[in-house]
Amino acid sequence: MYLPSKAKFKYTALLVLAALLVLVPFKHVIKSLSISFPKNIHLAPKRLHQRIKELEKINLSLSLEIEKFKRLKKENQTLRKVFNFKNEKGFDLVGADVVLFSPSSWRRFVEINSGKNKGLKKGLFAIDENGKLIGKITQVSEDSAQVILVNDPDFNLSVFIGEKGFGLLKGALSGAKILYVEDGNEMHPGDKVWLKNPSLVVPVEVGTIAKVRRNPNNLFWDVDVELPLKNSFFEKLFIIK
Repeated sequence: MYLPSKAKFKYTALLVLAALLVLVPFKHVIKSLSISFPKNIHLAPKRLHQRIKELEKINLSLSLEIEKFKRLKKENQTLRKVFNFKNEKGFDLVGADVVLFSPSSWRRFVEINSGKNKGLKKGLFAIDENGKLIGKITQVSEDSAQVILVNDPDFNLSVFIGEKGFGLLKGALSGAKILYVEDGNEMHPGDKVWLKNPSLVVPVEVGTIAKVRRNPNNLFWDVDVELPLKNSFFEKLFIIK
């Protein structure tokens, strides 16, 4: 479009004025964006890091609560088993926590947090939550006692095998053996080994026969016993009074 020079100047001036009128109201917005946008970019990773730390704390707290719940559940199951066993067998039981394990790799004994204050004395037998023999008391103080475990090399006890057999159970680090068995023909793997004692209302299971073999160099048979004591570390046991 052709315009005279004066008209063209006026037209251009009007366009510039119109542009200024449009842009001036947004001056502060543009200025704010130019300042705050880099700042926001700088702060975002810091806030994200803080949020991650918060979530990690929450996750740790929840994990601890879950572990606590698992321990309580396990303890409840253990006590339920013992309660049923006690009612079924008629035993007078004293529960005790294990506070110390033998530091020696050649010995197997534990210290418990109950002693004379709970009526305990030397020679009483210890069982697990399933009613299986795991040891007997060898030393007692006012508020603690030492229990030698079945798989300690110094542990020995007269036991019965099945209905007829008998012998002397001796601990071994990997399990136990029965000594002085003259006739092993009637013994078979899987047969139960029992503790029968005048102080016990009913027999207590010690383990099962793992292997029976004749020893050509000895008058007695070799009898290996598998013990229920699978875990070298446990938290609780029960004393038969």
